[in-house]
Amino acid sequence: MCTDQILSLLTGIGTLAASLIALFTLLEIKRQRKESNKPEPAIKSTLIGVYGIEFKDYYFPFNFSQSNDTESESKNDIMDFRLDLVNVGIRSAKNIKVLWEFDFKNAIDCIEKINQDGLFKINHSVKSLEILFPKADYKEFNMISNQLGEKQYDFLLNSTPESFDTIYLNIPIAVLKLYVIKLCLLLGYYKSDKSTQPKKVEFGKFPKLILKINYEDIAGVPYKKTFDFDIDLFSFTNPMTTKLGHKIGELIIKANEVKK
Repeated sequence: MCTDQILSLLTGIGTLAASLIALFTLLEIKRQRKESNKPEPAIKSTLIGVYGIEFKDYYFPFNFSQSNDTESESKNDIMDFRLDLVNVGIRSAKNIKVLWEFDFKNAIDCIEKINQDGLFKINHSVKSLEILFPKADYKEFNMISNQLGEKQYDFLLNSTPESFDTIYLNIPIAVLKLYVIKLCLLLGYYKSDKSTQPKKVEFGKFPKLILKINYEDIAGVPYKKTFDFDIDLFSFTNPMTTKLGHKIGELIIKANEVKK
């Protein structure tokens, strides 16, 4: 092969490489533009107050509220709390479907490991969760099939500097109740022997609440997202020493997008 042929071959290879680089650059720009233009559902972190339910001589931390209205907080049936689903993307979303998932069996197993005295008894089926406190003949039913079922929303507009369109999601209350039951058992709040109550505890393992979201952009292109939630303790006191209507504690609920 002569020198001219070698130079011609190298020139051709260089031209091909430059063309491939340009093609990959254009494809990446197109991908980034598509990504930046799609709807982007996000969930705001939420602070929820915990309040007591009175039953005979006991108080159970089974009321939850975001309200600062002290008049409503004096009632025995507070249930006003939610998560805010917003769209921080450029395009609006439509046909939004949300589905909660939670491993109740795993959660109950975690509770049973520290429930040696049998203070709480928890019965679980596909549709319901029954919580009992035999010491006071306390019993309640939670219809978890209603709390976890799929829900659909028509639109979620894109956010602007002036306003956020918001879908208000109801948090499955049964999950929060299991969380505070485990917390009370760890802290020994319902034990008659006060000397056995630990001063410091580690919450340990507990299954995460999962939210799956399927949605489309205006052109009908489908997308999906999955979030899991950290439930962290901001403050908490003994329900048995807290007056009805007074705040027992606060939970911080933070959403984390699960990357595939």
